[in-house]
Amino acid sequence: MTAVEVNSQRIAFALCMSLPFHVVLSVVNDLADIEVDRGDPRKAGRPLVSGRISPRTALGVVVSAVVLGFLADPVLLGLDAYRFLALFISFAATAAYNVAGKRTVVPPFMDFLQGVGAAGFAYYGALVAGDPTSRSALLAISVVVFITFINGVHAGLRDLSSDYSYGARTTPILFGARPTGADAPHIPRGLVGYAWALQILLSVITLGPFLATFVKGALSWTTAIVAAAFGIASFASLFLSLNSRADMGRRYVFAGVQLLTGFGTVALCAGGRSGDLAAVAVFLLVLLPLTARRLKRRMGAGYRRLAHG
Repeated sequence: MTAVEVNSQRIAFALCMSLPFHVVLSVVNDLADIEVDRGDPRKAGRPLVSGRISPRTALGVVVSAVVLGFLADPVLLGLDAYRFLALFISFAATAAYNVAGKRTVVPPFMDFLQGVGAAGFAYYGALVAGDPTSRSALLAISVVVFITFINGVHAGLRDLSSDYSYGARTTPILFGARPTGADAPHIPRGLVGYAWALQILLSVITLGPFLATFVKGALSWTTAIVAAAFGIASFASLFLSLNSRADMGRRYVFAGVQLLTGFGTVALCAGGRSGDLAAVAVFLLVLLPLTARRLKRRMGAGYRRLAHG
């Protein structure tokens, strides 16, 4: 938690406000990229792409969510200029990325802009829940770096084939990444260096304070071990996800691990120093999706063996 004088009802309200933010984050993106997504078989079943939901209906949902969000805040919590500004930045920056993110000559800046949108909403949550602290600002900065990194590297490589075919402008394409016709795309050294630079920056921002606190003897061993585990796993999975000799399926797996462990360092930045319980909770939050995915794959493999046995 990155705010003081926390009010549980206000936390519940902040969580509810994540719904209209998510609408802006996802539905506006689907509206803006509908033509690009039609060239991606993985997205062919989405409601907008398949035509089950019309663009006009989706736009109505977006407008309703934005109006509801900006009305609910002052009506239920009272007028506050800082809260309004944080909410406006989060919605506006996110919408701007979704609309123009793959259509500018500076895609890394657009990735950064999406990070600003997510960080703005995180800081808005701190303003709603209580009085923000210096950790609130540190968390916002780490969110900016994390989203810039994940969107500009892993998400860009995931959508590389359809983006390249459509003529979209993304960070991997800017650095020279290209589909090869084989399973693995061409990943240039410039993009690899960019990814490592952001990974190092994220680790310094999120894990640096833990190292300083541990050296002073003010950090528990439990929290230190969790932080070290996330840090090591994040660097290792990044290396494996960008390994040019790995097939695409393995790349996706390691990219997913890197995303979750990177998120773990951000989550620790928010609450890891609150005690062992918070650190263990963050560890489980990251571990469960990894375990569930592996279990699903094992069960699927077992089912296929039985079906063909």
